[in-house]
Amino acid sequence: MHYCNRGGGMAEEENFNAKPKSKPDKSGNRILAVGLLILAIFALFFVVGNTAKVPYTAMVTYTEKEPYEAQEAYQEQEPYTDRVCTEVQVPYTEQECHYEQEPYLGEECETRAYSYSVENHKVWGDWYGLNYMCYASFDVKNNENKGGYWTFSYTFISGTHGEMNRPSQTKYIYSLSSETWYFSYDCDAGESVGGRYNTESIPRLTECETVTKYQSVRKCEDVTKYRTEIQCEDVTKYRTVTKYRTVTKYTDVEKEKAETRYQTLFESWGLT
Repeated sequence: MHYCNRGGGMAEEENFNAKPKSKPDKSGNRILAVGLLILAIFALFFVVGNTAKVPYTAMVTYTEKEPYEAQEAYQEQEPYTDRVCTEVQVPYTEQECHYEQEPYLGEECETRAYSYSVENHKVWGDWYGLNYMCYASFDVKNNENKGGYWTFSYTFISGTHGEMNRPSQTKYIYSLSSETWYFSYDCDAGESVGGRYNTESIPRLTECETVTKYQSVRKCEDVTKYRTEIQCEDVTKYRTVTKYRTVTKYTDVEKEKAETRYQTLFESWGLT
């Protein structure tokens, strides 16, 4: 049912019927206590059976190393002397010579005759007083830049008297200049006369110039060469030699001995 409280709120009241309490069952508690006691005894027995150790004697097999002597082979490097010969290249010095063309400045000279020309060659006749004379003349021109001496003679050729040689004449002609040679002889009027000039000597000119020439020059130098030689030397070598020695070895031997061991109660009863 619901009712209003003093503060103006609603209050709820719940009614129930309380049952009367029954008396506890004491026989059930005794059974539970006995069960727990039995479980505790079994647990204690199980723990003691697995943890408590009891001694016992057992024969134990073991291995022991026993010494014995044996012959053992081993290899050893043994030195010995061997003579070894090899071919080697041994250097030596040798002089090698050759010829080379080396330039040098030299003078080259050429001797030649002067260049000249003969001009105005003519032959004629004329009265010289009471005598009739035959004349010949010619001009010689020097074409060089230097002066020199020229020598000419002359031969008259007469249809009556044949060839008539006149003495030579020498004259100096300056450079690029001319000189005239005159020759004559006593001839007959109306005589057919001709003639030729004869060059006895002309100056010669030597011209020189500096030119590059070449000459063979012998040159030598030291050259390193090699020759094959046999060289020998004693060399220590090693060879493998098999030797023997007595050594102590060990072999495994099985033996037995009594040994005290421990086992749990369950193991001694054969329960595990």
